[in-house]
Amino acid sequence: MTMTLPEETAKEAVGNPLVALLAVLAGGLILALPTFWNGFPFIFYDTTDYLHGANNGPIAIYRTYPYSIALIALLGRVSLWWPALLQNLIASWVIFEAIRAFAPRAIRPERLLPVIAVLLTGLTALPWYSGQIMPDVFSGIAALSIAVVAFGGQKLGLARRLALAGIITVAAAVHSTHLLTATALVFGLLLLRFLPWTRWLAPAPALPLAAVLAAYLVVLGSHWALAGRPYLNDAGPVFLFARFLESGLAQKTLEEMCPDPRLPRMCAHSDALPDDTNKFLWGGTAKGSPFDDMGNFSELRGEASIVILESVRRFPILHLASALRVGLTQFVTLESGEGIRVSQSWLLQEVMAQYYPKDAPAFHAARQQETASLGWLFDRLNQVHVPVAWLGYLATIWLLLLGWWRQDRLLTALPLVAGTTLLVNAILCGALSAVADRYQNRLWWIAVLAGLVGSLMALKRKA
Repeated sequence: MTMTLPEETAKEAVGNPLVALLAVLAGGLILALPTFWNGFPFIFYDTTDYLHGANNGPIAIYRTYPYSIALIALLGRVSLWWPALLQNLIASWVIFEAIRAFAPRAIRPERLLPVIAVLLTGLTALPWYSGQIMPDVFSGIAALSIAVVAFGGQKLGLARRLALAGIITVAAAVHSTHLLTATALVFGLLLLRFLPWTRWLAPAPALPLAAVLAAYLVVLGSHWALAGRPYLNDAGPVFLFARFLESGLAQKTLEEMCPDPRLPRMCAHSDALPDDTNKFLWGGTAKGSPFDDMGNFSELRGEASIVILESVRRFPILHLASALRVGLTQFVTLESGEGIRVSQSWLLQEVMAQYYPKDAPAFHAARQQETASLGWLFDRLNQVHVPVAWLGYLATIWLLLLGWWRQDRLLTALPLVAGTTLLVNAILCGALSAVADRYQNRLWWIAVLAGLVGSLMALKRKA
């Protein structure tokens, strides 16, 4: 039997706008505590490229422009503190809307949000990404926004629906994996809407679909305007070829194809290709990678595309098995601190001096530049984070099964979106790139949120 309870109208769900605003501000400040403790927003290796793009400089071919544009919108030309603080506020607001949509009516979201923010700050990696000058935090924000818009029902007024749709568009556009994951989620919503045995979930896929389509237009349009031609990811074929090296299927394909006049670079270096994605792309000649000798990303893109298509055509079952294997490995690779626990001062010295001279002293004095401090901290944080991640996984599965058994729409929705996002993200990142802690670590906080909010709903329904 489908469980249906009266839903709040948009007006009832809003409450006092001033109190709601103060709650979101408080949530954002709580999430920003690790950034304040660090003394500066967190930096990753890739940050340099995005900062160049935000300041009209050259951007690497393997980056995309939308996050650089987002940095400009987030006042990232003024100071890097602004995007870090605003990312925390955006995360806080989206979490607030999720509480409004999925928590029991008796619990006011403005009271629950600060508690949730404290728990997510202390127990998950969320604040280490929301305070980082990187697009990673938007992976979870995109998924959570899609869940709220699709299942929020009457609790969302038009203005909030449109605002969340805008967040979906931006969050999906800023990174290729976000865009692909959001596409998979929207496709899943369409299936849930039209399959006869899932219609009781009654998602509203139209606005998320429009938002994701708009994200594609943002990516294509920004590249057309700034790079001279529309494309989604210019270096995608080379990255995927590098991933195939790690599985050994690229080498196997080249053994069968070479010599081939279409593959002069690939065939000439086929015996020297390493079986490690990162070593091939970033190792350099001194470390045994022939990548620099083979040319650059632009020169290899065509040959990589040919090898990829041929490899999938010749070995489809092996590729499927490889994707599932690395996807499962990525799904359980959960530790915090990758790229944050190491100093980035050597990488950003010129960028800070050129674009952010006023921020430079705080950047160099930040705790992140003291590798021993953050290394020690993350060793201990992971003793908490990894078990909490597993608890979030288990809670998501339990709530999904419970909600499905009860056919309780709101109890099922958030765990369903969270679990699907985590699974799709793991398969995409594992299959299209190298397995890395940060790909899943940036995202598993949504399982913890789903577990916290869903448990409150389950207890309320039982009562």
